[in-house]
Amino acid sequence: MHVPVQGLVSLGEDGDCHPASGSQPLLDPSDRESQQLLTLQLVAVLSERLGPTVLSNTVQLMEFVGAVLQRVCADLTGRDMDTVETETLSVALGLIAAMLGGGVQFAQADYEAMEVLLAPLEQISVAHRDPSTQQLAAELRITIATHGAITRPSHIAAGSRHGTRGHHGSELDMTSTKFNNLQECGPGEGTVPEPRPLTPSTHMVDHTQSGNPPNNFHQVLQAACDPEVPTRVAALRTLTQTIKHRSQEALNHWEQLLTVFLDNLGHEDSFVYLTAIQGLEVLSDSAPDHMLLHLLREYQSTSLREQTAGSVDRRMKMGEVLMRVTRALGAVAPHYRDPLIQAFLIGSRDADSTMRASSLSNLGELCQRLHFALGPVIHEVVACLSAIVKTEQEAEVRRAAVHVVTLLLRGLSEKALQGGVWQCFNVELAAPGLD
Repeated sequence: MHVPVQGLVSLGEDGDCHPASGSQPLLDPSDRESQQLLTLQLVAVLSERLGPTVLSNTVQLMEFVGAVLQRVCADLTGRDMDTVETETLSVALGLIAAMLGGGVQFAQADYEAMEVLLAPLEQISVAHRDPSTQQLAAELRITIATHGAITRPSHIAAGSRHGTRGHHGSELDMTSTKFNNLQECGPGEGTVPEPRPLTPSTHMVDHTQSGNPPNNFHQVLQAACDPEVPTRVAALRTLTQTIKHRSQEALNHWEQLLTVFLDNLGHEDSFVYLTAIQGLEVLSDSAPDHMLLHLLREYQSTSLREQTAGSVDRRMKMGEVLMRVTRALGAVAPHYRDPLIQAFLIGSRDADSTMRASSLSNLGELCQRLHFALGPVIHEVVACLSAIVKTEQEAEVRRAAVHVVTLLLRGLSEKALQGGVWQCFNVELAAPGLD
């Protein structure tokens, strides 16, 4: 059979692609977009011909998907995505969903290789304009981060259909049947090795309806992503209590727990995100070295994303988590002084004024928790506060900076005068807008 793709390539009997006659070396933008759409149609035809074998090489798929996601992330803060870019992103997300849904047998090393997709998926889940794409990217990220311990078959199935059926009717439904079958599989029937994706069982449904989490650890993890708020909160509290009791299973899966709590941190319901904050606090107490570094990285990385109301709210919640962890550390807190101060100083230069004020408030409390033993960092802190009071346009932020200065002067007391630190406070406290 000969399948021509006009103006681009043709697929011959031998299965090879040959240049089609009439190809033009120079194309205007409209012709270039048409050629790109034809390329996608060619991919659709090849996928239908090759069938499931197209998913056999995980490394090549990851390289393709990673390149697509990186390109999408580069365009998120710029112009709107055109039709071709949107179509390509749909195909990439559909491929990820297909692999996670049983299209490929996964080993532990495959999950580790897919972790390079976590950062772009998270950025898409926060900054993409399409809510359904945001949700799909978030669900895929959770599944990858937990190595398949948490998944939502219905969402992934929807994602596979979304990713393989473009806006122009390209049919790539070779994997949708595999996805739909996941909803019917019981535990242990999937093709993915341990840890296997969990599918809701009758036991889970009964607990969901009653608002209580199940007892099995992995089922509780699953319930922590339940759409029903009572079930989700109950599961998060159960996980928190499990960590408090130093359950070995919970400690062995602290990375999965971290992912679950961070995911719930962005929930709009106050019961959910406050419970997630408590869980992060308890989890940090069990492994402060690992957890604090992860939380600081999360706090600082989010400041680089597109400025949205949701991202600012999430970062402020992360600041609250860091402060709770600092309080829980007690006498050990000075050991983490420098990275904590650095994180809040970076936040004080954020583009959002609310975030700047929040970071300064956290900085002031941190100085109190450290008993003002700031060491050589004191000069950097004072220089930052001085610049904010002199140049900041928002009165709320200037007030926050002056409040930190007041706390430092009270805490340092005579040491501030004797050590020459007072000269660093030569700031214009009478700047307009402070009354």
